[in-house]
Amino acid sequence: MPEGTEDKNGKVDLDAITNGFNEIKQSLEREKLARAELQGQLNGMKASAPAAPAQTPKRYSRAELQAAVDAGTITQANADGYIDQLRTEDLDRRLNDGIAKAKADILAESDVKAELNQYIESVPDIMVEGSEERNRVQAEYTELINKFGNPEGIRTQLLAVRNVMGPVRSGRTDLPSEREHDRTGAGGGGGKSAAVKNDPLGGLKVEQRVRDHYEKLVNKGLTTWDKAKAELENYPGAAA
Repeated sequence: MPEGTEDKNGKVDLDAITNGFNEIKQSLEREKLARAELQGQLNGMKASAPAAPAQTPKRYSRAELQAAVDAGTITQANADGYIDQLRTEDLDRRLNDGIAKAKADILAESDVKAELNQYIESVPDIMVEGSEERNRVQAEYTELINKFGNPEGIRTQLLAVRNVMGPVRSGRTDLPSEREHDRTGAGGGGGKSAAVKNDPLGGLKVEQRVRDHYEKLVNKGLTTWDKAKAELENYPGAAA
């Protein structure tokens, strides 16, 4: 019986007992609500937590399989079947990877050939043995392989042509030799103004080797024509 539930005459105070039990009941209800709220928060945290990444199934080694056979956990036939399954999965994976790589290589090489054909159509002389364009491309190709370690092949051929000829623009290459030809006005009147307008160096009078040097840097992404022009404005005799 709760303390303090008897009056001074020794009689039981029913009101005090009732109030005491009500307080206990209310305390239990509050505790129950608090637990429910806490459980709801925990459930919310679990729901928002990122799902654990799928684990790769363990691959058992021959030694582990043999140990399981020796212990009687699996049969030798089970172990042999498991090894055969792993071999099949590995073979399928290598085959699929090889097919995917072959497809990617074919697509990449197709793009390279298409761009190289654009250069050939614009400047057919790069295919003519002994021509100036051919010799310059061949020298660049050799340098890319011997000096920079590029592999032999069509990709390095395209890089060499790019470095020498410049980017393909509107069906023609922006050849340094053509820019120099136009800049000096040879081959017809009005060529100089058109050349200055199209020249990435704004018609600056610099040696061809200097133009070639900056063109290589631009094609390799090491600088821009605007930066090259700013650097060459103080070049001796470079005024347009």
